[in-house]
Amino acid sequence: MDTPVSDDAIALGFPAYIEAVRKRLEAGKRSYGDASFERPLSELARELQAEALDFAGWGFILYQRALRLEELAIEASSPHRHNGSCAGFVRPPNGEAHASV
Repeated sequence: MDTPVSDDAIALGFPAYIEAVRKRLEAGKRSYGDASFERPLSELARELQAEALDFAGWGFILYQRALRLEELAIEASSPHRHNGSCAGFVRPPNGEAHASV
């Protein structure tokens, strides 16, 4: 199977990802020392839960912004363009984007 995008992502992107993680670990070391290695596992689990919720929330924000960009692109290419702006967009289960109220 030909996988040039995956090959490039692994060869070029993964080392940059590892470097970014290393930098975050170094910043954490400067801020907190070895405290994270000594925290009770229950505290680390709660921290991970909170981070997972933050990550999911940012994913939702990014998703909504991508929908807005998609809608703007559609509006810009439409021969029936109209002036005005929409408050935001949500994508219902059927997959069709529509303006939120």
